[in-house]
Amino acid sequence: MSESVQRVSAVSSATSTPSVSGVAYKPQPQRTQPTDGLTFSKHLTERINRRSIDLSPEKLDRLSQAVDKVAQKGARESVVLLDNLALLVSVSNRTVLTAIETGKMKNGVFTNIDSVVVG
Repeated sequence: MSESVQRVSAVSSATSTPSVSGVAYKPQPQRTQPTDGLTFSKHLTERINRRSIDLSPEKLDRLSQAVDKVAQKGARESVVLLDNLALLVSVSNRTVLTAIETGKMKNGVFTNIDSVVVG
């Protein structure tokens, strides 16, 4: 396997497809593994590279801790607010689906989530 590990994960079908600003986001079946058991969707990986989003090891650790917290509470789909980012996370399979910089969230609406965490 290459250094960026890839795996196929099933996205929870128990809830509707998460959406951001009213636009449905359908996660890609191929994922990349960043760290701490978290998985980044292909969409997120492309967005990080395209927008030069900073996800330092310290931020990834805080994100992982936030996902752990909401998982203990039984959350399935969550938004994690981390500094200047809002990250949409499928908690059940620990997949970060997308990230939006808070300064670019003009009229942003998240639907089909059951929790919000300030990380």
